[in-house]
Amino acid sequence: AQARSIPTWLRRVIIPGQTDTPASVRQLKAVADAHPCVEKVELLPFRKFCLHKYDELGLHFPLKDTPEPDTALMERLRALL
Repeated sequence: AQARSIPTWLRRVIIPGQTDTPASVRQLKAVADAHPCVEKVELLPFRKFCLHKYDELGLHFPLKDTPEPDTALMERLRALL
């Protein structure tokens, strides 16, 4: 995308216990800052909308017991961008 100057958006799902650290967000910001083609960086809160489908299919959802991030955490992380 960079070599062709293709406008790019970066999105990261914030999963508590996995991608919810300031260091993780700073790394994402460093990637964005190093590539002028990046127009936007979004942090998306982890949601369990798919849980019902996993249950219907009899599949184990590995993040079933992972909490969804709260608004305060999302705001703190977004402020780092």
